[in-house]
Amino acid sequence: MAAVARDAAIRERDLALAMHETFMASGSEDAISPRLQNFEGRDNYSPRSWKFLDDLRSPRSKSKELNEAYLMNLRLTEFSHHERGAARLNHGSFGTCPKSVLAVQAEWAQRWLKQPDAFYFNGLEAGLLEARRAVSEHVNCPVEELVLVDNATVSASIVAMDVMWALAEGRYQKGDVILMLNFAYKAVANAFQAYGVRAGAQPLVVEIPFPIRSPSEALAALEKVLQKSKSEEKVIRLAVLDHIVSMPSIILPVKKMVAMCRRYGVEQVFVDGAQSIGQVDINVQDIDADYYTSNLNKWLFAPTTASLFHCKAKHIPRLHHPITSHNYGKGLVEECNWVGTRDYSSLLAVPACFQFVDRVPGGLKAINAYNHDRIMAVGQMLAEAWGTHCGVASEMVGSMVMVGLPPALQISSSQELHSLRTRLRQEFSVEVYGFVPKRSQDHEGFSAYLRVSHQLYNTWDEYLRLRDAVNLLVAEISKRR
Repeated sequence: MAAVARDAAIRERDLALAMHETFMASGSEDAISPRLQNFEGRDNYSPRSWKFLDDLRSPRSKSKELNEAYLMNLRLTEFSHHERGAARLNHGSFGTCPKSVLAVQAEWAQRWLKQPDAFYFNGLEAGLLEARRAVSEHVNCPVEELVLVDNATVSASIVAMDVMWALAEGRYQKGDVILMLNFAYKAVANAFQAYGVRAGAQPLVVEIPFPIRSPSEALAALEKVLQKSKSEEKVIRLAVLDHIVSMPSIILPVKKMVAMCRRYGVEQVFVDGAQSIGQVDINVQDIDADYYTSNLNKWLFAPTTASLFHCKAKHIPRLHHPITSHNYGKGLVEECNWVGTRDYSSLLAVPACFQFVDRVPGGLKAINAYNHDRIMAVGQMLAEAWGTHCGVASEMVGSMVMVGLPPALQISSSQELHSLRTRLRQEFSVEVYGFVPKRSQDHEGFSAYLRVSHQLYNTWDEYLRLRDAVNLLVAEISKRR
């Protein structure tokens, strides 16, 4: 018995040492910005700060299947290529790729470099088919209805080009409508502007409110526009909806929105789910949009760049990749499989992403729940520290939260917010994204928000550093007055 107790004590000691070493390596105490080291508001940077989260877990939570000891080891083994000391709280923009997936990508790249001719004829097509199968099974669609492309903008361009040709060939009439949300991602909106609106389509915008307190507010905003369009006898050829708005981050009731568009006679629906896969469950058959796209490199840990594009079978014969290459006219799959000589390794490595998340205890569901729990706690902590609020209801939050900045910072424009973001990066080694709503949108006095992300590699001390950096800047302003 004594030997058993001794061995248990040794394991506990070794685990504690490993946790401490991993925590230090993640960029905590010894990596804190000099501007913050003597700041009186700084808490003790300890992983034990997560303890209070037990009371904040959502009913859907599976995060109990993960623990900090496991995650700290994961940060060392899979994410040690991140810049030491940089608090990467902007995962939503670029995502990240674990070392194990990067290694698989490198193997594919080496196969090409060794003998590109042999690989082109005997490896590329089979590898892409395996990747498409893995993704199609995950989102529940036939593999024939899914292709892999660089990013969601390519998917939007495929659909926008079809709208352009429909107008040019007389299938649509000039003045027919493309409906989009006010928060449509700029690159996606530009695709429909460049191809559809320029060819004669009329844009129509749905004003989703922000802050937003329930999915019913989004549904009401959409129905208001659809009702008005119906009364004016407008023909809505295409609705462009977001599953998760990029900025401000909002999970929308996309299935109900698609169904509503159908009831009002909208001909086709394109769903931009760039932020969705890896944050929420996706079942494209259940959502029932004509087109659905999502970036695999944001929340599914794929290399840059990789994205899925799902299209109902009836539309596929009309569609083409926006880059016209050797396989033009051979079908969308063939066109997307080969767009000319380029590096396809990021697409070929996609199956390794599913292998990575399957190795995490509880899999992707546990990752989603863990990220949701943590980011909700982060949002509460930051809002309380800054005397503000979170701009989105918890049921509409995935792995990113919108937190109001202190009014004392006097940020009321995108340029001022960019300057703040630059200072946070350069002076405090904190990377975060922000949003300035229209003056008419936020009636609660907060003129700017930060979009704060959480992924497996993030640690509690990074969010405390963000909190303290903002408080320090507020303190500097107070001293000048």
